[in-house]
Amino acid sequence: IPIAVSGTATSGVDYSTIPSSITFPAGQTSVSFTFNALADGVAEGIETVNLVFAIPDPCGGNANQTINLKINDVAPVQVTVISDDVLCPGNPIEVIANATGGVGPYVYAWNTGETTSSIFVNPTSTQTYTVSVTDNCLLQTAVGSGTVNVPVFLPLTATSSPDITEICPYIPATLSVTATGGSGVYTYQWSAGSTNLGTASTQDVLPSSSTTYNVLITDQCGNTTNEQVVYTITSAPLILTMSPSQLICPGDSAYVSVTASGGYGQYYYNWAINGATTDGIWVKPTETTLYEVSVSDE
Repeated sequence: IPIAVSGTATSGVDYSTIPSSITFPAGQTSVSFTFNALADGVAEGIETVNLVFAIPDPCGGNANQTINLKINDVAPVQVTVISDDVLCPGNPIEVIANATGGVGPYVYAWNTGETTSSIFVNPTSTQTYTVSVTDNCLLQTAVGSGTVNVPVFLPLTATSSPDITEICPYIPATLSVTATGGSGVYTYQWSAGSTNLGTASTQDVLPSSSTTYNVLITDQCGNTTNEQVVYTITSAPLILTMSPSQLICPGDSAYVSVTASGGYGQYYYNWAINGATTDGIWVKPTETTLYEVSVSDE
């Protein structure tokens, strides 16, 4: 069967040789042959190859069979690595290989050893990631790289207001802290023992006894530092001891008193029942009675 070849593509340049005819051996119902599209390195757009098999029909007429093929240019393989900068060291980021040209599927080889079209990395310092991409047609390889910039911060430090010493309790004070370095955008957590207080850079306090105030400073990358302010009250706590409860007959007299210790300076007394200002009073109850006294120091 003769083969007539036509079209815009050029034999030997755009494709390999096509036989001028095919022969069917006796008793054989199929014959095959191959030819290849060639990469001529010239961008020519789509070119055609038409194969007409001149097959006569049983009556001597024309039963031609036609195959129309198209050869498309394959652009050279190129790859662009898409990356970005990270806000904090160690943050995860996806690095993507964007391959064009050639014919897929592409084969990827990163300098990290991975073979996917993108990789997830957690750089703690500025890193350059390189990938080679090979196509499935031209078997060409292109290499691309992208850099992930990681910021370098000064160490996170903080300075708090000085320690405080007072004679008396319940003297108000405003504590403060100033943070520097780190990645900025600071958050604060003040505490006294296991009790959380405020979340500002300043904290108002009114301690009843000597207290150590801690503040935890955190930057937006999660780095932390601690500062503390010691508020010392030099006077001992004011403690009261009442005279023992007494059992008397109705109308009998009894002496009720209070003993104060600690605090600072002179004591001042005030009995609720009669306003007396001494440390003790005589009482003459006719029924069971509770006596209350308040004591303050200077």
